[in-house]
Amino acid sequence: MSSGAPLIDSHAHLIQEPGYVAGLIGTADRLGIERVCVSGLGPVFAMQDNQEVAEAVRRFPDRLVGYYFMRLGDHDLEELDRAVEAGFRGLKLTIPRERYDHQSYFPVYERAQEHGLPCLFHAGIV
Repeated sequence: MSSGAPLIDSHAHLIQEPGYVAGLIGTADRLGIERVCVSGLGPVFAMQDNQEVAEAVRRFPDRLVGYYFMRLGDHDLEELDRAVEAGFRGLKLTIPRERYDHQSYFPVYERAQEHGLPCLFHAGIV
């Protein structure tokens, strides 16, 4: 039974594959998912990079929500600010250089909070 609330997929990646975005949206349509939060981890993981994610979100602004991939330990706060200016609405954090609770990462979390960005921490097998 539907509650009437929109269904949102909060964790999807954009794979580096022709037609992938259209296929993702088609699958979301079949499943009744209205919005998909997407990120890419770049070519190392055979995924689209942040710029390609931003382009996909511009093409499908009513369906896709962009999450900016940032590797903690290789970050700078100005990069985070630029991501917000580019329209990203969340952060995808994975493969950090230190544990997620390392004090050097607190400024990133604080800046994300200032911008109202949710943070998706990949805590699975890495």
